[in-house]
Amino acid sequence: MMGRLKDENSDVRKLVRWILGKIGEPRALEPLMKILEDSNIYVREEACRALGWIRDPRAVEPLVERLGDEKPFVRWEAWEALKKIGLT
Repeated sequence: MMGRLKDENSDVRKLVRWILGKIGEPRALEPLMKILEDSNIYVREEACRALGWIRDPRAVEPLVERLGDEKPFVRWEAWEALKKIGLT
């Protein structure tokens, strides 16, 4: 499933991020943090959400950077993820 994180189809990338976050897959942490820069708003949004579900403090810095994202939905999910990690 980890290989699908780079799928051509943004819907597949979004779904995989959601699944990995929901099950709390710790191996997904690094790939999720890297794809916070994805060109697709919905992929970035789901990556933030998934990192919040995983609740690993190593995701704090990349999530804080997403607070400056151009899209409000991404900023909102980054904020929510930081709350789940316990920083707000």
